[in-house]
Amino acid sequence: MPEPVKPSWNVVGEDGACLQPTAVSELREALDLALGAWSQFDLPGLQDAGGAARDIVGCLGEIVGPEDVAAYWRVQGLVGFSKGDIARTELALAVARRVQPTYNLPVDLVPERHPLYKMWVGAASAPPPQMGELAAPRIGWLQVDGRRSTTAPEDHPYVFQWVTDQGVTSTQHVAVGTHPAYELPPPVLHHTSRKVFIGGVASAVVGGGAMVGAGLLRDYYNNAPAEDGELNGVRTVNLALGVGGIGLAVVGGGLGVGAVAINDW
Repeated sequence: MPEPVKPSWNVVGEDGACLQPTAVSELREALDLALGAWSQFDLPGLQDAGGAARDIVGCLGEIVGPEDVAAYWRVQGLVGFSKGDIARTELALAVARRVQPTYNLPVDLVPERHPLYKMWVGAASAPPPQMGELAAPRIGWLQVDGRRSTTAPEDHPYVFQWVTDQGVTSTQHVAVGTHPAYELPPPVLHHTSRKVFIGGVASAVVGGGAMVGAGLLRDYYNNAPAEDGELNGVRTVNLALGVGGIGLAVVGGGLGVGAVAINDW
């Protein structure tokens, strides 16, 4: 059996972080090595090159197109098949066919009677993935499987890129059940509570004025002659202004305090 393929590049450090941005040409080199290993029945070499391709994708500093992404997923399908992981194989082939539906798998690479070829044919009729919205990034735009997009599959893996005017900021192989990491815009501050606070202050002022008016009427009532026929009316107005003023002051104060408590300025 041939010796396993040993990629000559170092992509990530021991901590898993990218040592430097990688290029699409490096990805193509790793994919070619993987296909060569498959053709020679070199399964360890295939797995090594496929793993290198995944590392390269996670460190890409260039925008990758759908054709290269589809080739990447086809190799991931081969790797899954070499490990006996049928679910991974079928999923990767389905993604590859969705990204590049016009591609024909060469029969010299995978003969028609090969089980993998049957899986490739079956992937054409696989149900489409469920799509979910991607939050807009702080700046720039997002790419999913080589195309600009605002949505991403929720039940399929995909290649994600965050791109700005300065270039590719992040590239990630996003597995099923996970989400890409990128910067979001700062939260938008709403000013509803400020309006409530202002309204509360106004209510408190009006309420306070009503209470002052009630106090003046009370003095008038206390100093008026006993037979004054207006006393009953004054008493009624005084009571209404006093109670209403207290109510407005309490409500206004509550609104103002509530707005401060919300702390949404």
